[in-house]
Amino acid sequence: MPLNKEAVIRYNIIDNCLTNKYKKYPTIAHLIESCNNILGKSFSKSTIQKDIKAMKEDEALGYIAPICFSRSYNGYFYKDSDYTIKKIPLNYEEIEALEFAAEILENYKGMKISDTYNSAVDKVLTSLKLKRLEKDKTLTNIRIVPKPFIQYTLIY
Repeated sequence: MPLNKEAVIRYNIIDNCLTNKYKKYPTIAHLIESCNNILGKSFSKSTIQKDIKAMKEDEALGYIAPICFSRSYNGYFYKDSDYTIKKIPLNYEEIEALEFAAEILENYKGMKISDTYNSAVDKVLTSLKLKRLEKDKTLTNIRIVPKPFIQYTLIY
């Protein structure tokens, strides 16, 4: 399934609506209106429903978003209140691979490549180290076996 730019923007709009702490349980009408206003064109109810379905079920997208519908509030919400599609889900092996790559990149940090490159390497290293510390601290304090699928957010 080709992923177009407009669909990605709609997914982000839907995500923003679902993570808005001031307007919980956005209705389908609110989601449609938000997409219409931001993108400047009209979208049908079925388009937004297909977007929600894709966010929930399409493994190629990688979201597998825990979107639920509340009949009592007549709106949508994330079952996990901390969920957002902006977080990058990484498993343990992927984290180790990124840490290895970051260590390799750190070897080139002092070279005259560019300040932007050095800044990017610093951000990746700092983010990975912070996430590793958070994970280790949590595991030490709680003493549980880590889940095989943990979500991390890389800060740009």
